[in-house]
Amino acid sequence: MNTRERLFRATLIAVSMLTAGGCHKTSVHLVAGNPSGSLNTPTSLAIMLPILNEGAGTAENVQASSISLAGATPAAPATLPQALGTLPDDGLANLAAVFTGTFQAGNSYTVTVEGSFRDAGRTYKFAVSGALQIPPAAPGTAASGSDSSPAQTVNGANYPHQEPNFQ
Repeated sequence: MNTRERLFRATLIAVSMLTAGGCHKTSVHLVAGNPSGSLNTPTSLAIMLPILNEGAGTAENVQASSISLAGATPAAPATLPQALGTLPDDGLANLAAVFTGTFQAGNSYTVTVEGSFRDAGRTYKFAVSGALQIPPAAPGTAASGSDSSPAQTVNGANYPHQEPNFQ
């Protein structure tokens, strides 16, 4: 058997192993939501990072094995991995953490979480990141926004209309 024939057979074996073993693709798609945070002190930042499943499958046994924030040291959770449970499609789990470092109100920091989940009996790894903007320190001032919503009507209710009574 010549070298070309061996290479051809090795390629066939590799392709058949991949197709027989199944190159599995998960239907789970984990993404980071908008993180929120609060300065406990100028050197302590508490954050909450929502992790959402935007896929069609269910992510089981979701575990956060690392959480990081550039230039900071994680203080909590004290132990990792952190169990986040099962995330059905359109489900979410919130990961709370505290970091120590030097933080500036109004600055933006990137929070990154890595971990794993199970889908259809297989384990997959994930990594998500979100941009966290630290709100102004309290007491403080900031421009307020405004919003409105149109009036709504309820049909078929069993409650008679009452005029507002402001006192």
